[in-house]
Amino acid sequence: MNQFQTLYLDTEFTEFRYPLLLSLALVGDGVEFYAEVNDLDRIERSSEFVRDIVLPQFSKVLGASDTYEQLCKRLVY
Repeated sequence: MNQFQTLYLDTEFTEFRYPLLLSLALVGDGVEFYAEVNDLDRIERSSEFVRDIVLPQFSKVLGASDTYEQLCKRLVY
């Protein structure tokens, strides 16, 4: 029996040079996790591309918006 599970990871960051996490998604066999960081400072520090293309896709999943600290706690538990 395989004791390891394959997980697929997707993230969005503020920018390339000094990246801060904006969203995190994990999907595996029977496991799904998605969270968005709602920290206004991170949004203000995002690149123009992220503000124009990525951020308009946010807030479509109920309960996904968290502070960075809440996201970390949800991920661990």
